[in-house]
Amino acid sequence: MEELSEGAVKGLLRFVRAVILEGVCERLCFWVGLGSLRLITLGTYPKGKNIEDHQTFIVVFGLVVAMGLVIGTGVYLS
Repeated sequence: MEELSEGAVKGLLRFVRAVILEGVCERLCFWVGLGSLRLITLGTYPKGKNIEDHQTFIVVFGLVVAMGLVIGTGVYLS
């Protein structure tokens, strides 16, 4: 019986961790991507309803920028 409850607790904790991690990463990457795109395009992209239409692109761009910053910092410091 303990094995069943232990497995259920582990599964629940994995689910909670995945939801929290996904939410934090998605929000962080979204804001990094949005800021970077607005900086690069001088505030012309994305605007208004385009933000909702291009949310996936913004998050992926933010992830690429964040990864580039981490890699660039690592190369610079090594």
